Amino acid sequence: MLCGEYTGSITFYEEDGPQYLWYTVSVVTNYPEPYKTMELTTELRTKIVEKLVLPYKELKEHTFQVVINGNGLEGAEEVTLKPDQDNFYCLEYLPLEVGEEKGSVIFINNNAGEILYEFNLNCLPKSPVIISDIKSPLGVSTFIRAELLNPIDKKVTLNVFNSNA
Repeated sequence: MLCGEYTGSITFYEEDGPQYLWYTVSVVTNYPEPYKTMELTTELRTKIVEKLVLPYKELKEHTFQVVINGNGLEGAEEVTLKPDQDNFYCLEYLPLEVGEEKGSVIFINNNAGEILYEFNLNCLPKSPVIISDIKSPLGVSTFIRAELLNPIDKKVTLNVFNSNA
């Protein structure tokens, strides 16, 4: 049984008569205790990859659905665990907002059960990039090239502000 709420009924019938007695049943199960709680810390827009070890003692191969909760966490939607070998899952953390929050990854298989990882996610402010002084004679323009990394898969338009204009 996986975590969640399940409802059903149990019915008892009389052997020779039309009477019966039924009971409704509600079962509420919680998530399992976390297999492991981990700290993930990185700077804003800096990806880290965490290799999670998945405990697996079954005798046959099972495919687990993966449920990821937490801003900046990404990974494959399913993973197949095989017996008699080390099983791993690669989780990426690429935060786009500074701060701390909780996250989790739950591996679910109807026959083999659930494995829960919890995370304390910490995104630090990005360190400033220091460039050398820009010097130019009066009336002459000077240009510099600054490399900007785009951590997302979308085109981004930037507005430039010069405080010395």
